[in-house]
Amino acid sequence: MLELRDCKQEYLANQLDISIKAYSKPERGETKHTVDRLYDIAHILEVEPEEIIHYSKDELFTNRQTSGGKITANSVAQEKGRYEQRIKHLEEEISFLRKLLTKLVGEIELALETGVAVSCFMKSAIFADQRTLL
Repeated sequence: MLELRDCKQEYLANQLDISIKAYSKPERGETKHTVDRLYDIAHILEVEPEEIIHYSKDELFTNRQTSGGKITANSVAQEKGRYEQRIKHLEEEISFLRKLLTKLVGEIELALETGVAVSCFMKSAIFADQRTLL
C-alpha cells in the first residue's frame, strides 16, 4: 500500500517515530501492528484502517466518488475495462471519420475535374482537415 501513496518505509517510520527496522518487522511477519498503530498508519496514508486490513494488490481501489453521501470505489480492473471500451469506441470513430473525409475529398476532386463550382473556403477547410486527421 505504501507504493500507492508514493511513501517509503523511512517516511512512515519517521512519522510514527519508530526505527525503520521496527516498522519493517510486521511486514516481515516477525511481529504484528497494534490497533493504535494501524490507526496511526491509516491516518498518515489518508485511508481508512479497513482499507489497510483488507488491502490486496488484486483488489486495488481507486476513484472514490461520493454518491448521495455514500462512498463508492471502482476497482482498477473495472476502470481498465471502461477505458479500454472508450479507447475502442474512439478508434472506431476516428476510422469512420477518416473514411468520411477521404470520401468528401474524392467528391470535391471529382467536382473540380467536372467543373462543378466548389467554394474556395470549402476546399481549403476540407483539405486542411484532411492533412490534420491523416
